[in-house]
Amino acid sequence: MNELFTNLPIKNKIFILILIPVVIIIFISSNIIYKDYKHIKKLNHLKNGIILSTKISSLVHEIQKERGISIMFLGRKSDFFKNQLKKQYFLTNNKLKDLNNFIKEIKTHNRHDKNVQSLLKYLNYNSDIVHIREKLNNNLISVDELLNLYTAVNEKYLQSIANVSKISMSSTATSQLVSYFNFLLAKETVGIQRAIGASILTKDEFQEGVRVRFSNLIAEENLYISNFLKYTSIDTENFYKRIINHKSIHELNPIINKLLFSSKKAHIVSNMQNTIGYGGLIHNFKNFVIRKDDKYADKVSLLYVNLLKSINQYKTLKYVNQRELKLLGDIENVFGLYNKNLPKVIQAIHSKATILQSDKIIQVDDTPAITALDTLNNSLFSVKPSIWFNLVTDKINLMKRISDFVTRKLINTINNEHDTLIKEFYIIGIITALLVLFLIIFSFFITRNIMQTITSFSKGIFSFFDYINKKTNTVDFLVESNTEIGYISKEVNQNIIRIKIGIEEDKNVINQTIKILKEFEEGDLSKRVNITISNEALNELTNILNKMADNMELNISNVLDVLEEYSDFNFSRKINTEYLKEHLYRLALGVNTLGDSITNVLIDNKKAGITLETIEKQKDNLHNLHVNLKNMHKHTKDSIEYSSLIQHAIVPNKELFSKYFKDYFVIWNPKDIVGGDIYLFDNLNNDNECVFMIIDCTGHGVPGAFVTMLVKAIERQIMLEIILKNKTVSTAYILKRFNKEMKSILKQDNNDAKSNAGFDGAILYYNKKEKIIKFSGANNELFILKDDELSSIKGNRHSIGYRSSDVNYEFTEHIIDVEDNMKFYITTDGYLDQNGGEKGFPFGKKRFKNIIQESHNKSFIDQQSVFLDTLYEYQGKEETNDDITLIAFEI
Repeated sequence: MNELFTNLPIKNKIFILILIPVVIIIFISSNIIYKDYKHIKKLNHLKNGIILSTKISSLVHEIQKERGISIMFLGRKSDFFKNQLKKQYFLTNNKLKDLNNFIKEIKTHNRHDKNVQSLLKYLNYNSDIVHIREKLNNNLISVDELLNLYTAVNEKYLQSIANVSKISMSSTATSQLVSYFNFLLAKETVGIQRAIGASILTKDEFQEGVRVRFSNLIAEENLYISNFLKYTSIDTENFYKRIINHKSIHELNPIINKLLFSSKKAHIVSNMQNTIGYGGLIHNFKNFVIRKDDKYADKVSLLYVNLLKSINQYKTLKYVNQRELKLLGDIENVFGLYNKNLPKVIQAIHSKATILQSDKIIQVDDTPAITALDTLNNSLFSVKPSIWFNLVTDKINLMKRISDFVTRKLINTINNEHDTLIKEFYIIGIITALLVLFLIIFSFFITRNIMQTITSFSKGIFSFFDYINKKTNTVDFLVESNTEIGYISKEVNQNIIRIKIGIEEDKNVINQTIKILKEFEEGDLSKRVNITISNEALNELTNILNKMADNMELNISNVLDVLEEYSDFNFSRKINTEYLKEHLYRLALGVNTLGDSITNVLIDNKKAGITLETIEKQKDNLHNLHVNLKNMHKHTKDSIEYSSLIQHAIVPNKELFSKYFKDYFVIWNPKDIVGGDIYLFDNLNNDNECVFMIIDCTGHGVPGAFVTMLVKAIERQIMLEIILKNKTVSTAYILKRFNKEMKSILKQDNNDAKSNAGFDGAILYYNKKEKIIKFSGANNELFILKDDELSSIKGNRHSIGYRSSDVNYEFTEHIIDVEDNMKFYITTDGYLDQNGGEKGFPFGKKRFKNIIQESHNKSFIDQQSVFLDTLYEYQGKEETNDDITLIAFEI
């Protein structure tokens, strides 16, 4: 058998070796692929069904919103609901279009799948929705009909979701689908509750059959939620409980209970009507007057006691408001008069008084009691329909979040099953691979002689190629033997040795050449390459390099010799340029020209009578001028530094912030020694109020500092007026005063005025006692962080001062109700406009807000470091643009 395979050509041996495992692999793989294909196809159907369910759910949600707005519009006919309805039509149509496109896509890709086609067959109710809208727009539909038609459309869509569970082959997915379907039914009942509740509260009464229907809807919702929780997972249940525990739900439940409790109230009111009406208290009172039988008087007393019991029973119910108590009081007062006059009537009748005489004793007006009973029988909910509508809408939106969460869980379930299927596929693949490996090992004895020889030969060849390509520094020689490949290997090894020796020689020459060129680069032209090898090309290269060095060294020596003569004031020596080219020629020509130029200068100086003594005097004059300029610079710098002390003196002590705020930081960095940025702080008449300002004046350096002095003077004038006259602080008024005073002082009455100075900035007033902040800004913005949410208030787009500003401009005043732990940030534009980054762009507001959001949980001293470090890192080597002021504080 060994000889048989030995005589076979290598091609045939490899073919036999590959053929056997390939046939086996194809057979096994075909079965695996077929089974997995069927499974994956079913899984994809279910996944499409779930995606279809999510799209139906989104559409139903929009139809629910359209139904609610339509009913509110039908009840009120206001332009607000008309506009809301137009917007909602657009949203519903988008979801409808999305669903129809998805259905069309599934039908196209599953044209021959009967299950898919039957699932999608009846999923198009566009005409139903269009029909409802037409009737509503033409005012041809009632509230009940509108509610029923929209509800019927939603029931059809929701039934399609129930059909999806029929194609599921996974118990987990089926359970989640049943849970999801029940939750959507609960959400639909809430949508109907919204519509019916709005109608009830608009009319402030239960129409016939509505009370029972509303109670049934509440019961249905509870049943569906119970089924949802029964079949859902633990994490979904926890998510449901967390989301449903919302402020809107807590506000909605008392209203629902009030509507539900109305049935108990109606029952008690019915008892009171029976107690009072025909056969009741009034009827027996009249019978007693007419028939003069004491048994009717006894019935009146008994019925009055029963009436008082019913009234007290009504009062003990939950959700009884003041108006209902007043109506109950009207009933009690009216029939209290009956009870009070009963003994007088009994006495009159026993004294043989006539019916007319007895009737005059009563003198009771029944109208307030009858009106009160009629009003109580028709509800008295005292809840605005808009409040009900908004709260139920909030609940529906919360339920939408829960349904979206359940949808994601469903998709995750399918994806997990898909991953499990893939894992099974890999397991079978590994088993198959092991089987193939066994076959390869079994057939190894057929190919081992061939493969060993070929592998050894290829390894040696590849090693040699790696050496030539400089991937390795060593060469593995081929294994020599008495076979055909062995003889080839022997010849290859001999050539490898020769080539290796040549490569090493070439490498040595190249390394020495590189070393000498580095010496040339550093200015040493004395080194030469002194190696001769068998590579003629490299020998020629080294000879040219050596000659080039000789030539360069000779020409540079000539230049140096001439320059040395020049140093001895001999400018007549010249360099021979006859055989020079390009750069060497230009160098030599430049040296020769230098000599000629110096000679001409000396001749001209001599003609002009310039002596060495004159030159020395000029040097002395220049020295004196330099000293004077240096003294002037020092004097100017000292003046600016003294101005800096003055400017620092008018800046308030940062510790003032600690009296009013929980934490704070202040960054005040003038671009130069002094600057145009300044911040000011004033206590008012008590320890509860303060005003502080952040100002960015025109320019920076000394000009900007002068403007800050003017700002401080105006600020003292305004604040003294407020404090002395005990005025109510208005930040808008302060900015307006600043604008008028600046324009007046700087005489900026018209566009021809010489001064065009002014400032941008912000005024903040804080009252600790009243927990408010007032803010007004001139081209400045206040950033507010509350409950980890960042917002901002922009100031007016109008500067203070300047020729172009309006002297009568009215600034806006923003009043902010503050709470503990609120944080505020305000900055001049020097921080936001600082250039930096790779492209030299300004730092910008977006990066500024990112710092706040990422570091607001840190202490303010740490936040200050973050703001500075981030800005300096972004700025890099860019020059500082402007003065920088940044203030932050926490309530």
